[in-house]
Amino acid sequence: LEGTSSRRSLDELQTELPAGMFMRVHRAYLANVYRIREIIPWENNSYRVRMGSDGGPVIPVSRANARELKRRLNL
Repeated sequence: LEGTSSRRSLDELQTELPAGMFMRVHRAYLANVYRIREIIPWENNSYRVRMGSDGGPVIPVSRANARELKRRLNL
C-alpha cells in the first residue's frame, strides 16, 4: 500500500483486511506476513523486513511489534 493516499487510519484498514494475513509491524506500516522475504536485524533490538522479491521494499519493524512478528513466523 506504499504510495497510496487514504483518509482512513491503518487501524481501520487493518480491520478490513483478511485476519491473520496482515499485521501492524510499525505505527506507519502494515505487512502481509506471507510476503515477507527476509528479516533484517537492525539497531536497538529492532528489525526491518524485506517484502516480496529481491529488491522489494524494506520496511521498519518496531521493537514493540518484533516479538509478535517472530511468533507469527515461528522464529
